[in-house]
Amino acid sequence: MEVSLLKEIKSQSESERKVQSLLNLGSIYYYKPLNRIQALEKCLIYARQAKIQASKLNDRDNFNKAVLLIADALIQLSRITDAEKELPDLHDKAKIDLLLMLAFQYRLRLEGTSSSNFQKASQYLDTAAALANKFNDCTTGIRISGIKGSILAQQGRFVESEQILLAAASKAGKNHCIPPQYLDLELTNLYNQKGDYDKALLFGIKAVREAENKSDSLCIGDANYALGFIFRNTGKFQDAADHYNKAMKCYILFPGIQTTLAESIEAIGQIMISKKEYKNALIFFQKSYPKYHLGTYQSKLIEAGDIGDCYLKLKNYKQAERYFLKEFHLAQSVQDLDEATYHRLAFFYVESGAYQKALPYLQEALKRRNEASVQSNGHLYYMFFLADSALGDYKSAMKYLGANKRCDDIIYQESKVAAMHDLQNKYEADKKSEEIKLLTKSEQLEHANLRNAETFRNISICGTIAFALVGAIYYKQYRRKLQMSSVIQKKNQQLQVLLQDKEWLLREVHHRVKNNLHTVICLLQIQAEFLKDDALKAIETSQHRIYAMSLIHQKLYLTDESETINLQIYLEDLIGYLKESLRSDQPICYRLDLKPLNVDISAAIPIGLIVNEAITNAIKHAFVGRKENNVISIKLDEAGEEVQLIIGDNGIGINLSNDPLKWGSLGLKMIRGLCQDLEAALEIKNIKGTQFDIRFSKSTKRNP
Repeated sequence: MEVSLLKEIKSQSESERKVQSLLNLGSIYYYKPLNRIQALEKCLIYARQAKIQASKLNDRDNFNKAVLLIADALIQLSRITDAEKELPDLHDKAKIDLLLMLAFQYRLRLEGTSSSNFQKASQYLDTAAALANKFNDCTTGIRISGIKGSILAQQGRFVESEQILLAAASKAGKNHCIPPQYLDLELTNLYNQKGDYDKALLFGIKAVREAENKSDSLCIGDANYALGFIFRNTGKFQDAADHYNKAMKCYILFPGIQTTLAESIEAIGQIMISKKEYKNALIFFQKSYPKYHLGTYQSKLIEAGDIGDCYLKLKNYKQAERYFLKEFHLAQSVQDLDEATYHRLAFFYVESGAYQKALPYLQEALKRRNEASVQSNGHLYYMFFLADSALGDYKSAMKYLGANKRCDDIIYQESKVAAMHDLQNKYEADKKSEEIKLLTKSEQLEHANLRNAETFRNISICGTIAFALVGAIYYKQYRRKLQMSSVIQKKNQQLQVLLQDKEWLLREVHHRVKNNLHTVICLLQIQAEFLKDDALKAIETSQHRIYAMSLIHQKLYLTDESETINLQIYLEDLIGYLKESLRSDQPICYRLDLKPLNVDISAAIPIGLIVNEAITNAIKHAFVGRKENNVISIKLDEAGEEVQLIIGDNGIGINLSNDPLKWGSLGLKMIRGLCQDLEAALEIKNIKGTQFDIRFSKSTKRNP
């Protein structure tokens, strides 16, 4: 491919076609994941040639593409400040694209402090948002929200981040302007950072499936990496390794957006370290990193750190020091000396017993402690304690031990635990005081009633015997109840497991049904290539009907509910699909007034087919010859125990015989038959167009 493009470039004179060939060649080198630095340098060469040629031809569109490609390549080469210099050359939407690119990369950037990087990212986002207001562009607004939400998550502001990302995902779903896997991936990262692994797993699986369904090679690796992270943090190392390996295979072919090939190699090796397979991890790192010739700052930093970790675990301190120092000097060369950099080298020296060497790095880390979390600061203070204790500075050691303790108090909220212990001790003291008072009164009563003791002695003995007999009976019954309770509890646990298995099986059935229906749609699509006229129209109509059914099974698979479906969400997605697939020569406005209503799955399928038929007929026949003011309206509401569905248009209307049995259209016959299955009342009106008025009971289930 590169050879043919080079030949074209050499044979072409200055023209728009030559500019396009240069851009294509630059893009090919940009998307090469291996030998990354050399490939990006070549990408820059051809992108800059394209920029010059496009400028001479006054080709604004290709000029913008060339500038964006140059900036992106510079960012990947860790030359983000050079990429910023390209901003003045761009205008309007192309400038917004570069601003968002810079904001996204600053929030992932390793060089510099995290606070300065987040500040830069926020500034670029604000500038992009101000420019985007001129265009009223839905896509740009959602992209800004996605990056802003991810920055807030990295800053630990999880509530704000979650609100922004969920709102952006909802808006993207309604407008179909951004592939859902990217926002699902950001939500996965958010819940990973929060430690809410159930939600992280839900969105991670959705991101993987959406990326695979759309063959999005750039996202598949990142989504699998995120799933691997979840499984690793929940102790499922084999599942984690499987997903990290999938991610690595993707990155060998395509570069990731958020994560890299080097990070996937590191993740696989760290799984081995978690299993205490230190030698295997070392061999894996030593083979993998040189094999792919990555060469970027990030990959070199990760490689040095990983090999250093392995030697440290193997107690080969000489080799470990070599790689830890290499990691430190790499960070130093790009001014990436934050708290974590000093902390890491200090940790090595403390672990290896070189306490005197650790002290300068501990001091530097201490100066930057405001950049770190409470947990990291607690660990830093503990290393100070170890170093000072070993060097005989016990006063300083005790000071840092106290600082470590204060961090622990914050983390584990020991003040609350202590307060609970105080309350418990007070309760026990009060209880003992009351018991003393009662004993004193009992002694007084005993002296007062001593004369009557002999009189009641025999009665007491008899009462004691009777009480013992009754106690024995109650004890036997109590033991029997405990045994029964244990049996019932085990049965309940078994039923709970069976119920969970049933739910998973149902979801899997819906998933397989959806996949099979999509296979049928694809087969019909293939068949349609060999058909024309009425046969082709019949095939296309069948595709839409099958999609209406498959969409229900997709919704059920992605939710915990297995028997009912939300009509509002289902109909919005179905109507969105019909708008895209049944494009008309006449512009059509869709007015939706849908209330959130849950109905049984058996009722949802005929409702979806009815809506499909009504909208299809309206698009095909209602607006013949009209170029404007074409409206299709859909209303879903409830009145008491009934659901009302109204589908109407302002088209030319239809002529119907008074006898429904004489309706000739297959679509109208289907609507009538489906309404009978629902036991629904159907009324068709000609009121400035055609209107289908359908009423049915909320508890309706389709007859088998």
